[in-house]
Amino acid sequence: MRVLFVTHHYLHGNGGGLYASRAYINAFTEIADRITLLYPMKKGMDIEGISEKVEAIPVYNNKSKWIKFFDLLRGKVHRFNEAFRHYIKSKNYDLVVFDTSLVSFNLIGVAHKYGCKVITIHHNYQVEYYRDNLSWYLRGVVLYWTKRLEKEAVQNSDLNLTITEQDKKLLAENYNNGLDKNIDVLGCFEWKDRELNVAKNKENKYCFIITGNLSAVQTEQSLLPWLDIFYPIMKEVIPCSQLIIAGKSPSKNIQNKCKELNVKLHASPSNMQPLLDTADFYICPTNLGGGLKLRVMDGLKNGIPVITHEVSARGYEMFTEKGYLLTYNDIQSFRECLKILSATSYNSSDIQTLYNTTFTFKLGVERLQRIITSK
Repeated sequence: MRVLFVTHHYLHGNGGGLYASRAYINAFTEIADRITLLYPMKKGMDIEGISEKVEAIPVYNNKSKWIKFFDLLRGKVHRFNEAFRHYIKSKNYDLVVFDTSLVSFNLIGVAHKYGCKVITIHHNYQVEYYRDNLSWYLRGVVLYWTKRLEKEAVQNSDLNLTITEQDKKLLAENYNNGLDKNIDVLGCFEWKDRELNVAKNKENKYCFIITGNLSAVQTEQSLLPWLDIFYPIMKEVIPCSQLIIAGKSPSKNIQNKCKELNVKLHASPSNMQPLLDTADFYICPTNLGGGLKLRVMDGLKNGIPVITHEVSARGYEMFTEKGYLLTYNDIQSFRECLKILSATSYNSSDIQTLYNTTFTFKLGVERLQRIITSK
């Protein structure tokens, strides 16, 4: 099988979408005879974490900001038209994979013209994600084009892959008259085989940790109210509790709030692992945006029980069933989560064992192979 893979994400640095994209690219590498990758590139953002088996082709966008602005207004939402048409003409591919509908727009028909089957990977219900992550500037224009291109991808791709069952349902209901015959759940997984840090059960000191991209709109708009409303509840129910917040580029508002509340803030740590090793519990306060919140995996892979807002529990249902992940949606349910945590003993190896039944790279490749073969 010869694959042409087009991704929306810059393959440099960290982040949830990037993490998932690396996993999908490397997984397709394992089942393909040959794979060509078209990826966005700009100076100082060299490709990282992609298998050496991949023929990786950087695609630049050197247009001025004004031209990019007018392109967006006209619906030119990606840079891949010319490069895509060149490669699909010059090489014989069996399968085209679009990593998010943002890069599939107006190219699905081209792929079909050259006899290729098309898969679009949806990291979330994109309209919901952008609705909760965009500031007012150009929000209406972006949401208009996002809905249009997402609809085209769902209706015209031979197969649509989602991360969660909820996203599968949302795509089917909003774009396919409720039909999901061409939509399947791939899930998310590690982007390479690696040794999992073996967690050791320790004396509970009630150390809670929150991690993530602290410059993202949805993070700031979720975390700041959480610190005002829910952090005092945590200190009330568990007076000896400590809170650590760690992540990339915290906004000035987050910095000021942590200083005001005397909460430990670690800005852009070079290595998150030592901080996770000190934590007894993980909190994901994000109550905006769709899809699976990969930051929750930070807790589970380290054998740490998780409290999360119900919006961020998507894709982790098996952990909820086992009691390793507790969800809340208001002050009372958050209070109950804390009481359960303080009264329950958790075995870190049990949490990691369950994590290993779903999120390893090997299992992700097997899941992908099974879906492709069945179609």
